[in-house]
Amino acid sequence: MLGIVSKFFSSNQRYKVSYYFVLQVLATHTYKAEDEDELAFEAGEIINIIECEDPDDQDEGWLMGVSTTTGKKGLFPENFTRKIIKRNSAKPAS
Repeated sequence: MLGIVSKFFSSNQRYKVSYYFVLQVLATHTYKAEDEDELAFEAGEIINIIECEDPDDQDEGWLMGVSTTTGKKGLFPENFTRKIIKRNSAKPAS
């Protein structure tokens, strides 16, 4: 699964930045960011997972993502989410 997500910076001005995401996750728990490079989110939000700009900054068990609700980007603990699996709705060929 590969897609494009957009990031919005403020409520009165809209700046569009595109990211390619590799998968989506659903937040199963609320996460409150503890550092400015972390992504805060509420349970039920969908987050698009993107590649970390600097893989050395990404610890094991942490993912880089963009919230589809707020458009903010940051690191967050993977265990607060679960993968969303898209099912193919097309009927199999007979």
